[in-house]
Amino acid sequence: MLIKKVFNNNVALVNRTGTEMIVMGKGIAFQKKVGEYIDESIVDKGFVLEKESQVSNKLLQLIDFNKVKL
Repeated sequence: MLIKKVFNNNVALVNRTGTEMIVMGKGIAFQKKVGEYIDESIVDKGFVLEKESQVSNKLLQLIDFNKVKL
């Protein structure tokens, strides 16, 4: 996983095969710089960033349009 941004020693934004991801782990980004790699085996948690349009589509699917009145 290629580092795109280091937030602090424990959190970083990475590129994992074309997908942006926030990864967390104790000391995961300690003394790391943009362009270096993080070993996936030391990641405790990972969060995938979704595009705004994907989030909007998911929210629209949750709406029961039979109950909506204009």
